[in-house]
Amino acid sequence: MSKHIKLSLSVASINELIKKVNSLQDVVNNAKMSAVEEVVKEACEVVKSNTPVDTGESKNSTTYTITSTKATLKQSGDHVFENEFGDGTLGLSSGYPGQRPSGFPTHNDSYEFVPTNPSSKYYQTYKIKKRPLISEGQIAHAQMYKGSLYIRENISKAIKRKVSDALSKI
Repeated sequence: MSKHIKLSLSVASINELIKKVNSLQDVVNNAKMSAVEEVVKEACEVVKSNTPVDTGESKNSTTYTITSTKATLKQSGDHVFENEFGDGTLGLSSGYPGQRPSGFPTHNDSYEFVPTNPSSKYYQTYKIKKRPLISEGQIAHAQMYKGSLYIRENISKAIKRKVSDALSKI
């Protein structure tokens, strides 16, 4: 579907055209942001649904933020790292679908991942502290990986749909 704008060549008509183009850009930008918010919110639910629940700390800490330039999906808590990558023999044998961070344990000990800067509002880095193996550990639940995969698989379709819907209403 195409729309035509008729105007005479004058300063006033060119200024009017510039206003219309700018308003179209706003419509497209708003539609894109709406798509991002929709998909990231859904991804947050994917992360929560794949997070194992013992105390609920990790699941309840799952949040997202969206600004004009980025979206952040976050999970915090004492056991998030182990829930994501697994630990012990079960963690190593569960086949994490993504790439494990460098330095991830590769033998049958159990490890504790301690934030090196707990007050950082940005990325956490972890030091690995060996602890005695109490059990076989836990499988990798890959909740954040699954959330990011959901975003990758759905963001383009959502943006196309939202922009198309917005432009069809003009």
